[in-house]
Amino acid sequence: MANNSKNRIPKYLTYHEAGHVIAKWFTGDIFYKAIVRTKEQIEAGPYIDSRGRKLDIQGIVDGGGQRFHYANADFLADNYRQLPEEFRRDLVNNAEIEMIHLISGPFAEMKFKRMNTALFPAFIINSELEQARIIEFLVQDDFQEYGHWDDFYNQWESMEIVAGERIKRIFRIPGVWKATKELAETLLTKRKVTYKQALKIIQKNTGIS
Repeated sequence: MANNSKNRIPKYLTYHEAGHVIAKWFTGDIFYKAIVRTKEQIEAGPYIDSRGRKLDIQGIVDGGGQRFHYANADFLADNYRQLPEEFRRDLVNNAEIEMIHLISGPFAEMKFKRMNTALFPAFIINSELEQARIIEFLVQDDFQEYGHWDDFYNQWESMEIVAGERIKRIFRIPGVWKATKELAETLLTKRKVTYKQALKIIQKNTGIS
């Protein structure tokens, strides 16, 4: 029984990673593959990702890189006046996209568990959501310090709330939840899904090429 437990993939985990795949697709990011790992695999050693990092993780959407690195917030604030407006906005937009990538997994997991997502992502405690909040705090603190925050976000309560609303809209697109289910089932049975396989599943269910 113990061995069977160690080789079992929790179904909520497959929906979590499928949610990240959906966000990557929607924002136009290309990735290598999404994988989920059993307890036995985790105990056997770390997963080595496409960048050579050793990660003790249950699942990951590997490849594609990060849209926003935490150092960008300081760089953006320190060099604000010297940067072209388009470049400044690209950095902030990438911060929001990275936030969408981070919180899409928790959202899909909550939806699978039939939890109330009306206030998502408020009041949710999760390591990925905490990463998203760090991004927001870095950008917000720097812009407030340098007096430029209102230039970008005077109409928004927070990046986190906006990203959460965008995630909800993404999953309301006809066929997206059906695609999420199929991605999750593929991860459950195969334990991985490549970018090409994911794209085929999403296109089939949404009709969006």
